[in-house]
Amino acid sequence: SSGINAEYGVAPLMAQYDLSLSDDSNIFYYIESDTRAIIQWDNVYLHRKDKQGHDQPFTFQVQLYNNGDIIFNYKKVPVPVEEINDYNHYVKVGISEAFYEVETRHGVTVTYIHEYNTVEVDFEYVKADIGIVLTPKTMCSDAHSCSACATLETEFDCGWCPKIKTCSDGTYRYKQNWTDAQCDEPNNSLFTVDECNNYIEPCTAGNYMGDDGKCYQCRGNTYSGDGAEFCIKCPYGKTSPAGSKSIDDCEYDDEDEHYSGARQTHGTGFALASLVFIRSLIP
Repeated sequence: SSGINAEYGVAPLMAQYDLSLSDDSNIFYYIESDTRAIIQWDNVYLHRKDKQGHDQPFTFQVQLYNNGDIIFNYKKVPVPVEEINDYNHYVKVGISEAFYEVETRHGVTVTYIHEYNTVEVDFEYVKADIGIVLTPKTMCSDAHSCSACATLETEFDCGWCPKIKTCSDGTYRYKQNWTDAQCDEPNNSLFTVDECNNYIEPCTAGNYMGDDGKCYQCRGNTYSGDGAEFCIKCPYGKTSPAGSKSIDDCEYDDEDEHYSGARQTHGTGFALASLVFIRSLIP
């Protein structure tokens, strides 16, 4: 594996294996309800290019728990891991986190992969009949509300970004969402309980913020976008239903289609006169 697999994922014993070397080589997957998943590499051999240990099989597994715990179990480790050739392939034991970051420069979109957190297990601990348990730290993502984020006991500097309703220190798996929402910009994230309590959620499109800090629906023939403090009237002659979110919701009435052209091509005074005249011709 290379690229994102080498920088992001769970590796009980990453190396270059060749399952075609033996009919007994398999990878098994087990899922126990919602609590645990097990992946087992059973009797797998190192690639022939690796002269050291390719004639003896490895058997090991990883157990993933829904509380974040990770367990590496080793049954067969025929050679010391530090002796496995890493010339053609990474040899790793541990876990790592990375995020994608997309940038557009001079009209060209480029995707970067940034590794930001790594836990490496010393190779000397990887031996037959040994189990290694990795337990997660308290992360910003464990909080799912502003107040929980502000009071979370963790070593990370967590902030709540209301726009995407996420608690983070800005470096996490979905970094791109944090960047796109400008959560790192001043005053765009909340860090204390007082800030959470005093924060007023912006109104969604189709609503406006009243003087009392509450959101109210825009009346008919008006519209608003996200975070509006007032509603905008539709262009003259157009109507829209209450709660409209865009000028695109403003449309001419069916009756007005007969004279909309006159309204668009004449000056203001002539348009009014033309409308009266045309209306009188309609039965």
